[in-house]
Amino acid sequence: MRSVRSGAALQTFNIVGIGVPIQITKAGQTDLGGALFALAEDKDNMYADMDLRELLAIRGNIGDCLAVTYVSELTDGGNEVPFSKSNIHIHHVQFDTQASDGVISGFSFEQSVRPYKIVDPQLTDAVNPGDTVLALTNVTKFQPGVWIGIGLGTDGIEIRQITSINTLASTVTISQPVNNSHSINEWAGTEFVQYPWLPHVELDNVFFHDHVNGVHGWSHGMVGQLVIEPEGSTYHDPVTGAQIKSGAIADIHTNNPLIPGVIDGSFREFVLWTINDHTPVEATLNLRAEPWADRSLDPALRFSSNSPQGDPFTPIFRAYAGDPVVIRNINVGQGTNVLRIEGHRTFWEPRFTNALGISSSPIDAIHSTVSEKYTLVLEGGAGGPNHIPGDYIYHDGENRRFPKRGMGHSPRATQRGGEPPAITRSWQYSRSKSDLPHWRAAP
Repeated sequence: MRSVRSGAALQTFNIVGIGVPIQITKAGQTDLGGALFALAEDKDNMYADMDLRELLAIRGNIGDCLAVTYVSELTDGGNEVPFSKSNIHIHHVQFDTQASDGVISGFSFEQSVRPYKIVDPQLTDAVNPGDTVLALTNVTKFQPGVWIGIGLGTDGIEIRQITSINTLASTVTISQPVNNSHSINEWAGTEFVQYPWLPHVELDNVFFHDHVNGVHGWSHGMVGQLVIEPEGSTYHDPVTGAQIKSGAIADIHTNNPLIPGVIDGSFREFVLWTINDHTPVEATLNLRAEPWADRSLDPALRFSSNSPQGDPFTPIFRAYAGDPVVIRNINVGQGTNVLRIEGHRTFWEPRFTNALGISSSPIDAIHSTVSEKYTLVLEGGAGGPNHIPGDYIYHDGENRRFPKRGMGHSPRATQRGGEPPAITRSWQYSRSKSDLPHWRAAP
C-alpha cells in the first residue's frame, strides 16, 4: 500500500487475528476463548509462548500514513461466533468510511474477513521475486480483476490484481511481479482487508477493536490501541534501547513536545486497558488480574511484593524517580471503571489552561465508561512531585472490582545510580506481570 498523503511517512502493520488461550492470573485461571490482534512478525512466538500473549499497542506520529492489512486465523465454532468473521474498526483517525471503517452498514463495502485457512487456497509451487504466475491448490473462487493476497498471515504479504486464470493448470496470472519470496504451502486468496489510517493531529491514544463480535470479543482480547506520538518520534524497548514496532511499555524519543510546558521531550509510556465483563475473572488490567483471594491473608502483606506471592501478575511499569511518565488508558467494558494510581496525581485535561493561566486540577482517580480514553501525565513524573522511590499500586477504584481485579505495580520508581547515557537505559522494564498492578519508581 502506498502513502495516500503526499510527503507523509508510511508505516505498515500486517495484523493477524489469532485465537489462543490467555492466562489471566498467576494461579492459572485461563480464558480458553482468548483472541488477540497480533503483528504477523510476532504471531508464531505468541502461539508458542503463553507469556507473550498480550494486547496490541502500535504507534504512529502526527502526519504519518498508517497502512494496515488484516487477516484472520480465528476458527469457526463456539457459542459466540459459530461462523467466524472479524474486522478492525478504529476511532478518531481519518479514513475512508466506505472501505476502511470496519463497520459494514448502508452502502459500505464488506470489510470483515473469514479465516483464510478455511476458505482460501495454498501455493503448490514456490514463488520468487519477479514471478507473475501463481500455482494454487484451487482457483475456482477467483475471477479476473479480483485482488489477491499472497502470503496471507505473513509479514511478507503482497497484494496483486488477477489478470487471467488457467483452470486446467490451476494457476492465476497477476498484473505485477511479486517482490518477495513465497514458499510452497503459503496461503493466497481474497480474505484480507486493507485500512489506510491518517492521524493528522494530536489524537493521543485511539481505540481500535473488532466490530463483528464486539459484545463478547472485546473482553477476550480483540482490542488494541493506536498511540499518536509527536512528529519525528521513535519508539524503543526500555531495556535494550532497540526500536520497536509494538508493545504496551515503551520509551518515546522525541525532540518535539507532547504537551508544551508539561512533556517537552522524551518520556516513558505505559498503554493500559481496563477490561471488564471477562471470564474467568470479571475485571482485568491488560487481560491480567491478581485477585485478593490469591494473595496473602495477612493484611500487611496483601499488597506487598514481599509477600509469599511476590510481585503481582499484572504489568509492572518501571522508571527512575522523576522520569516523565505518560499512561494511555482506555476503558474496555460495558460499564464504568475507576483507575486509581496511589502516590501520584494526574489531570483530566493535561492540555487545558484557562485565560488566567490556571491548569486543570490534579486528581488521583479517573472515572470512565465504555470506550473512553485518557492520556494521563503523572504530575512530577515517576515518584510524584517529590520524586520518592518505591512501589506504587494502581487499581480499579470500584469496591466491587478491586478484590477481583486486584492491584498492579504502577510506576516502580528507582533511585538513579548515576546518570544513564540514554533515556532507554534508565527505564528498568520487566515482563513479569501481576494483578496487583505495581508502578515501581527507582531512585
